[in-house]
Amino acid sequence: MFLSTQNALQLVQSNELHAMSFIKIDEILGKPEYADSEKWIYTLEKSFLRIFSKKLNIYFINGTVADYYICEYVIKICINRIG
Repeated sequence: MFLSTQNALQLVQSNELHAMSFIKIDEILGKPEYADSEKWIYTLEKSFLRIFSKKLNIYFINGTVADYYICEYVIKICINRIG
């Protein structure tokens, strides 16, 4: 499933992801661009040269969502956190 910025914003603002499991997040959002046992990242937007990007960051504790937000990046530095 392709995750649009608008859909991601709605998920973050609605608090729907809170306390969901790895499995449920995978069912809803699909495979992330980056994943480890504590953090999954979904790229929502990126510029031609990848200087600017917007990503959904999801953090897990014991297999359930503990925190999540959208971050706007400039050269891999988060300059604006949403959520």
